Amino acid sequence: MRRKIETLSDLAAIDHGKIDKAFRLNLLEVLGDLAERPALTKDRKITLTVNVQPRCDEHGQLTDVVLDCEVGRSVPKEQSRGFSMELLADKGRVSGLGYNDLAPEDHRQGTLDDVPEKGEVQE
Repeated sequence: MRRKIETLSDLAAIDHGKIDKAFRLNLLEVLGDLAERPALTKDRKITLTVNVQPRCDEHGQLTDVVLDCEVGRSVPKEQSRGFSMELLADKGRVSGLGYNDLAPEDHRQGTLDDVPEKGEVQE
């Protein structure tokens, strides 16, 4: 059946409603991110891109167009706080990173868990 595209609703219906379904899925993802991280005030975005490509005959006359749609979302990146870390070496080679989870701003800071218990020998 021949149909017309004149409104956003018409566009959402093409390809058996896949554009509408994609929009709804992206909306749910954005709403889930908002619920999970409400204190993060950065914008979440849903984009609908409509690509319209002309097709011409050998004389340069427009014969038809190819239309496709892309639906996407953008949410702020997940980011942890910064941790001060030291390079760990084994036999002169870097073997990893060390940090103090009770003092993330300074890996050298002593904390109560560093105090040896009575009778315990500290390395």
